[in-house]
Amino acid sequence: MADILTPYWQNKARLMQEKDLVHMAVYLLNSWNDTLPGLALDTHILLKFYHPHSSKDRNITLTYQQLKEVTVQIASQLDIEVPDKVNFALQSYTESLMSSDERTLLFSVYSTLRCFFIDVKKIHFLFSLLKCRADNKVNC
Repeated sequence: MADILTPYWQNKARLMQEKDLVHMAVYLLNSWNDTLPGLALDTHILLKFYHPHSSKDRNITLTYQQLKEVTVQIASQLDIEVPDKVNFALQSYTESLMSSDERTLLFSVYSTLRCFFIDVKKIHFLFSLLKCRADNKVNC
């Protein structure tokens, strides 16, 4: 799979101050507040017949909550205010996630999980950048 994070995005992130890196991570996390619980349930329903995957769908919300807790802790240590809610850009998927058509629902769940995966990769990169800077490394 090609690198999800484009060099342009990575370079822009490298130019950001630590405070802005944390804000971006919080923004990405909070953008999933409304969508993720329903998505986890839909994933569980769609995968209930595929036993090898059943434990993974239960971990979606748990992993998100843990990631959010860590982000809030980091932000509080850096004395950065964390917003509770942000608007998100997944409105079109949200409507499709309510579809009774199994194919539409399956495609919507897949597409939305892919968006979540991309955001998680971005959050990971942002935290890696913060850690690199905290370790006083030259080439972050």
